[in-house]
Amino acid sequence: MILIISENNERTTNEVIRWLISFGKKFIRVHEDEIFTIRIKEKRIYIESNRNCFFIDEITHVWYRRGGLKLQEKNMTTLP
Repeated sequence: MILIISENNERTTNEVIRWLISFGKKFIRVHEDEIFTIRIKEKRIYIESNRNCFFIDEITHVWYRRGGLKLQEKNMTTLP
């Protein structure tokens, strides 16, 4: 699956997505305003936001157009 990282309503990304759909390619589009949480699910790394969710090992390619991937900050304690 192709991970597309893009700004919201970015025209070029929309055109590329139309092309991917016409070729039957699997993809997921991540918008700049999404905040993701990293989880473990079924012993796999799972990335989740209010809009999207996916297993990281299913990503075969990444296309970075613009924007970014924001992760939710967690307070972590170091164990002795």
